[in-house]
Amino acid sequence: MILVPVIIACLVMSLAIPSAAAVMRFGVSRSREFGADESSARLTRDPLALARALRRIDESCARKDNGFRDHSSSSLWIVNLCGRFRGRFLDGLMDTHPSTEERVRRLEALDAEINGRSRRPPVRRFVKGELQ
Repeated sequence: MILVPVIIACLVMSLAIPSAAAVMRFGVSRSREFGADESSARLTRDPLALARALRRIDESCARKDNGFRDHSSSSLWIVNLCGRFRGRFLDGLMDTHPSTEERVRRLEALDAEINGRSRRPPVRRFVKGELQ
């Protein structure tokens, strides 16, 4: 009789422990990405250049006509090509890379620290034939 709860507990733990280890591994991977971003930004002393490059990569990967929709190579990309579920509680828990928005936000904060800029320079755009 006492063996049934022990067996059930062992089965639950045999499923929960590897899952927790995977989540921790992915978290370490995201942390290392932030560290790599910071060290490269400090090396070049231009965090905004890296932020622009990340945005470009993110935009080109997110395009529908990029030709790289194969699920087998999605782990090699900087963005999730297979789609994301935004706004969910566990969103990003299994991602190996942090979101581009979070990386850019941290790089902009690092630029303020390194170069003394309080925010990124404003983007000038054409609206109805006029430069604003």
